[in-house]
Amino acid sequence: MDRPIRLVSTLFSVALALALPAASTSRAQSAPPGSGQGQPQTQSPAPAQKGLDDEKLNLTKGQKRRIRHIRGEFKPQIEAVREDPSLPAQQKTATLRELHREMHKQVLAVLTPEQQENMKERQRERHAASKAQFQSKPS
Repeated sequence: MDRPIRLVSTLFSVALALALPAASTSRAQSAPPGSGQGQPQTQSPAPAQKGLDDEKLNLTKGQKRRIRHIRGEFKPQIEAVREDPSLPAQQKTATLRELHREMHKQVLAVLTPEQQENMKERQRERHAASKAQFQSKPS
């Protein structure tokens, strides 16, 4: 059962990647301004999100630029899936998960092995904190 869903979501992701490049232009223009450091408005969320804290990972300017580019490529695809009313919730979830996995793989390829390990450690810490917070909530 899981295999057909993965196949459909992968095919859907590829179709979106090929069919939606023009959508990124209109979406990028409506994005909120960057941090005021002369970066384009297509900048994705703050680097501290998703485990990419500049200060902790010591990202170079080139790495930051490449990561912004990767996120910029995936953003319209992710938004299109989220906003598509014709997709069932389960398919949306599977497709979004696959898009995020692919984006994560591309971002990891930009990082050095030391930066990758640092990012994984930060992710484990966030996961543990999230799990502890979830478990402490009363039922």
